[in-house]
Amino acid sequence: MTKKKKILLGAVIALVAVAAVLVGVFFAKSNMTASELTVDEAQALIDAALDAMPGELARNSVKYIAEESRVTVKELEYGVSKDIRAACEVTTIDAGTVIRAHTDELLNVDTIDPATGIEMTSTKLKLKIDGKLLALLESAEPVMREITITLYETKDGFVVYTPDEVVDACFGGVVSAAKEVTALKSITVDGAAVTVNTNLKKGLTECVKLNYSAKQPDVSVPLVKWFNNLKYDFYRNFIQNDNWRYITKGLWVTVRVTFFAVIIGIVLGFLVAIVRCTNEKTGKLKLANAICKIYLTVLRGTPVLVQLMIIYFVIFMPIGIDKFLAAVICFGLNSGAYVAEIVRGGIMSIDAGQMEAGRSLGFGYAQTMLYIIMPQTFKAVLPALANEFIVLLKETSVSAYIGLNDLARGGDIIRGVTYSAFMPLIAVALVYLVVVVFLQWLVGKLERRLRSNER
Repeated sequence: MTKKKKILLGAVIALVAVAAVLVGVFFAKSNMTASELTVDEAQALIDAALDAMPGELARNSVKYIAEESRVTVKELEYGVSKDIRAACEVTTIDAGTVIRAHTDELLNVDTIDPATGIEMTSTKLKLKIDGKLLALLESAEPVMREITITLYETKDGFVVYTPDEVVDACFGGVVSAAKEVTALKSITVDGAAVTVNTNLKKGLTECVKLNYSAKQPDVSVPLVKWFNNLKYDFYRNFIQNDNWRYITKGLWVTVRVTFFAVIIGIVLGFLVAIVRCTNEKTGKLKLANAICKIYLTVLRGTPVLVQLMIIYFVIFMPIGIDKFLAAVICFGLNSGAYVAEIVRGGIMSIDAGQMEAGRSLGFGYAQTMLYIIMPQTFKAVLPALANEFIVLLKETSVSAYIGLNDLARGGDIIRGVTYSAFMPLIAVALVYLVVVVFLQWLVGKLERRLRSNER
């Protein structure tokens, strides 16, 4: 088949595929009008959705707000897709204004239990804040608003669309007020700025917590629906609440741990390799050589995860040493054992005549090693060392086991917040892959440069 015929065939196939998609979308759109729904039926659906939001474990404050809130459906309007827009009148209390006006008071709570004289548990703190907030809410002003609530018809029936704005209006502004409380860094106490107690801030937001999904029901064709779900998952995992910061901060921790561990590994590895080679060639440094052999046997014979947990939980944590330093030392010691064997192999590969040539020039053993043997060794083992450091970068992911917020743990934190495993874990894998591919590219350039120098 000629090149022109191949191009023509490809164009025909592409046109057929586009036409098939357009036909599918046309037939899907032709049946996008929602079924008939009465005002009473819409009212029942909306009431059920709002009644479920406080949840069974809700605090008294949010229960009180829910009891004081009423939503009345006035009329229905059918949209261009499978949606119905309900014009509603909301009667509630201005809870958001009360929370904003008394935030400093609610977050300035004595956290010491008078009965025991020790710090209150989070449950007791929430109960104490909830009691104060409930007393304030009982004097809140009533408010009335007009809002539009959308209902979407899915294959499982009608679903009430509850974005933050709708929920905020129906429950007196507690959603926006809780977001402002979460963002607070300090409060004013006796005219001075005081850092907010994180437990108190969390306790206050828990008192007005509502359970709902702000995701818009998707009634699109399957392909568009899949793409919309993908966009929503991306937003929920990375954009919402700035979750992407867990990835960037984790990457920065991973890079720092790797960098300092590489330095320790190089220094320790070269020292151990020199000691072992010196012992093999001269018979000296027997005690140091024995210590090096034990070090290599232990570090290469046990998993790095076990080493990390022993170094942190058994040695460093009892004396208060930071987990970052524990990770650096562990990975540095582990890498040093492998670097030592790489360098030792490089030294032993250098022709024995090089040592003899150095000695014939009047150099001592140390001078010959420093000026003749080591430069050739470094050039020979550099690609292997670079690959060892790439492996080290990936090995640092186990530092999450001691609670270090590295790249792997950053993805795990997002997974714990969103209960979605696919997107954050794939993102972490891609970040590792990009970094490793970049380092491999650098190693490849280095190897080509070394080969060109040899020629």
